[in-house]
Amino acid sequence: MFDDYEADDEYGDYNYEHKHHIWGGGGGEDDASALADEYENFSDLADPQQLWMHCILPSFETAGYQLCETLAMCALYRLIISRSFVSSSGLYRNYANLLVGLGVLWRYFAGLLVYVAVYSLCLVTLAAGLRKFRYAFGTLLAVSIVTITTLEYTLPEFIQIRSVFMLMSIKILSVAADMRSNPPLSFDLLGYIYNPGTVLFGPFVSYKAHLDAMEKPVRLQLRQIGTHAVLTLAYLSATCVVMIFPTGGVRVGFVFRDALSVRVSHYMISSMSVVTFLVCGFASYASAEGSSPSGARSASGADDIIRPLRIEIPTSLRQVIFYIVI
Repeated sequence: MFDDYEADDEYGDYNYEHKHHIWGGGGGEDDASALADEYENFSDLADPQQLWMHCILPSFETAGYQLCETLAMCALYRLIISRSFVSSSGLYRNYANLLVGLGVLWRYFAGLLVYVAVYSLCLVTLAAGLRKFRYAFGTLLAVSIVTITTLEYTLPEFIQIRSVFMLMSIKILSVAADMRSNPPLSFDLLGYIYNPGTVLFGPFVSYKAHLDAMEKPVRLQLRQIGTHAVLTLAYLSATCVVMIFPTGGVRVGFVFRDALSVRVSHYMISSMSVVTFLVCGFASYASAEGSSPSGARSASGADDIIRPLRIEIPTSLRQVIFYIVI
């Protein structure tokens, strides 16, 4: 896909003049190469019809379909948890979290799921063995850092599951720091780190919030779910639209365009995390954890997850562009 330029000089002047860089889509290397040859530097994508047919629509058909499947599994999880015989049993709740959470991850990382499973089992086993150890937090932190760093340099595909590893590490570390006197059982920890609403996209939630979302009655906030679902699709489309950003044929223009596309995709993931967060029932306690910058409690924790208008263009990309160009 990227055999027309050297990876260590991605932003060189020559490479920018002959650059074929594809963002999004799921047709594999052959489709991406064909698209790159047809739309060099995305100049032809300025045509709305071509933009729709060759970028936005393929993105909807691949990423959009996966996101719909994720929402369906989160809704299934919420339906299972809402059954009284399940919500009253910690064992059944943990099974629901573990099985549905693994299903969500399998849909995205089928070939790499074994690494996630082994890492989670190692973390939980280590946490259980160190529950009375004075330096449990430091030990778990060291193991997490060493494991993630090692895989970063030894497993080429690790970038796909790195965020899942980090979320699991943060959850285990939070339990080790906050519940030293009475840590949860190992199976309870597995249910916590595999919660379908947070295992893939986040956000981080405390163990207490995880329990409250399952034990307390939940009223789904359909308006906010719908709003952020629409925003997710809008950000998904924007990852294509920003690629027709006028570069002026200068290197800084190409860098800004690429950085903006990546940043928009980050907001797509953040918005999707809000949807899974709410669908899985976390809206019931979010007002107890999230607060607005003014100090007032928000109606839901969603507003504290994504605030693009407070941090976005152009200052958020200034350092990225500066360091890449220099």
